[in-house]
Amino acid sequence: MIHRTGIEIEFGFDDEPLDVVVETLEDQGLDAAVEEYNHHTRDHWKVTTDSSCGYELVSPILTSTTVRTVAPAMRAVTEAGGYVNDQCGFHVHVEVPGDNDKFETGLAVAALYHDAYDLLVPLLRPSRHDNRYARFVDDRADWLALLTADRYTAVNLQPIHRQGTIEFRQHHGTLNSRTALGWVYLCDALTAEGASGGTVDSLRKRLRYVSPPVVVDMLETVGAPL
Repeated sequence: MIHRTGIEIEFGFDDEPLDVVVETLEDQGLDAAVEEYNHHTRDHWKVTTDSSCGYELVSPILTSTTVRTVAPAMRAVTEAGGYVNDQCGFHVHVEVPGDNDKFETGLAVAALYHDAYDLLVPLLRPSRHDNRYARFVDDRADWLALLTADRYTAVNLQPIHRQGTIEFRQHHGTLNSRTALGWVYLCDALTAEGASGGTVDSLRKRLRYVSPPVVVDMLETVGAPL
């Protein structure tokens, strides 16, 4: 993983207070706390509310080392009784690289996402293809124009102004850490290639030869054109 990242795991939860989720996270050796909804980056895993699914678990900043905590975090949510359904999403924030205009860099990454959509869409459940919280449009010019005005898009550029990250919003909710990490590494590769002026072909090469094997396995399992 090249860039610092963060994830938001949307999930449903019934009956018990959210403190139960925190307790199971702590049982996995993770620092965690329940908080009211906010956009603050924390050093701990944050359990909070979500308007579309009910609740979400927000990671601290993840690096190539701390990304290993994703698996025990998802395991903890499952053990506490959390679940996902078609209303849930899995969001990935990736730090925008470089010293150039970060919004322009974000647009370049979003353009590559659009160009590579045939590669990405097999990984997404049908419920995410036309989702009002993660909109995607076929026309490239309309897509890039949409990103300047709306946060509920498959690639959300609004966090660039607040925290210097691009948010990838289109993936369906998951508590499967292998699926989640495959998407995290893919978003990381998209950001690297988009920011450096890469193409779909160079993205495919990065995914096959540079990214962890989990990415290739994930793409080949669904028959994506790698």
